[in-house]
Amino acid sequence: MKNSSISRPEFNPVAIEKIEKYINGSLNTEDIEELWSFFIQNPDWYLFFETYLTMKSLSDQF
Repeated sequence: MKNSSISRPEFNPVAIEKIEKYINGSLNTEDIEELWSFFIQNPDWYLFFETYLTMKSLSDQF
């Protein structure tokens, strides 16, 4: 069986906190730009962000 080539982002509590603040609308413009720059440099974290949004949307439905 072949191993999956999908990589996981390294645990980064600061990135998780910024993503949560972004979703909650509590980041200022500079922090938002910094977060999107981080996503560009770390595409695995952008995938995490998309997954987080999907899971949050699903949980908000119940």
